[in-house]
Amino acid sequence: MLRYRYVERKSRKLEFSTPRSFSERLYFYGGTGFEGMYQVGNHPENPGYAIGSRLGLGYWMTPLHGLEVTAGYSMMPYGYWSENFLGNPVIENTIIRNFSFEANYVYNIVNYVQFHDQQNTFDLWFKAGANVAVGDQFQYGLNTSLKAVYNLSSLAGVYLEPKVTLMDMQ
Repeated sequence: MLRYRYVERKSRKLEFSTPRSFSERLYFYGGTGFEGMYQVGNHPENPGYAIGSRLGLGYWMTPLHGLEVTAGYSMMPYGYWSENFLGNPVIENTIIRNFSFEANYVYNIVNYVQFHDQQNTFDLWFKAGANVAVGDQFQYGLNTSLKAVYNLSSLAGVYLEPKVTLMDMQ
């Protein structure tokens, strides 16, 4: 026997409850710190981190969906094999400096779970996008992250953003 019952559910299509101007949907952010990196192979080319700073601009299209554009500068210690004057292998060290540009899609997980568009004390955002770095080396790749935002007020907040970036170094 097959039984079907119609259940009315809340729609996941969230819209701003009060009309918001372009400037109210816009946000700026900045940050600096260590960025983890990983390169496949048994050579010492990449120590696993870079030190960088970034500035970004974001825009909420709906309470759930947004876009971010980020510009950043990073310095990465980098080593490579070479030979000394006796012909013995040695590791030469240098620092790679790059300017990076990212474009990300942002999804607000907290607004999805709670069905609202209010200012939250704590937000959790999923981000995915593409990035390009130019400078000492040209790099391009994809990134994804979870951004935990603690809003101190309606105008300011602090965030922590563990990020995974897959880059192809040319």
